[in-house]
Amino acid sequence: MSETNTMTGSMKDVSSPNEGMNDWLGRHLRRASNAVLKNLNREFEPYDFRVTLFSVMWLIHEHPGSSGAQLSEYLAVPRSNMVVLLRELEARGLIERGDGPTKSRAQAFRLSKKGKKLMVELEAAHDRHLEYVNSKLDPEERRLLRKLLQRLWQEED
Repeated sequence: MSETNTMTGSMKDVSSPNEGMNDWLGRHLRRASNAVLKNLNREFEPYDFRVTLFSVMWLIHEHPGSSGAQLSEYLAVPRSNMVVLLRELEARGLIERGDGPTKSRAQAFRLSKKGKKLMVELEAAHDRHLEYVNSKLDPEERRLLRKLLQRLWQEED
């Protein structure tokens, strides 16, 4: 399909409105991210769980006794946002607070019994998601993609 530019009278091809954006790396990154997150959100939907909450819970599972500040640093999330996430997990009965190792004001978080039980189910859902993602790329492609993406987001030393 062609369209006439009323200013110049020239014809331009508008058969593919996205054609000019095909070289935009950010567009491809966004679309890939959306596709991956859509699949993961679909896996977590039965549990009324979001990806960010899973990330926090997984870290607490793997690093029991971590403080909110440590979790914030691990995930590169502002502390104020981490407080909100931790309160939500605590309100749902999925994590518990304890004293930090130095008895300071810092709280050490761990999964509750309910949280441990849910974590088993969430990890199974996450494994299904990884199977989906891994089906799209072979191991070498995944390794290369991780390497290239890390180059984009890691700060230079």
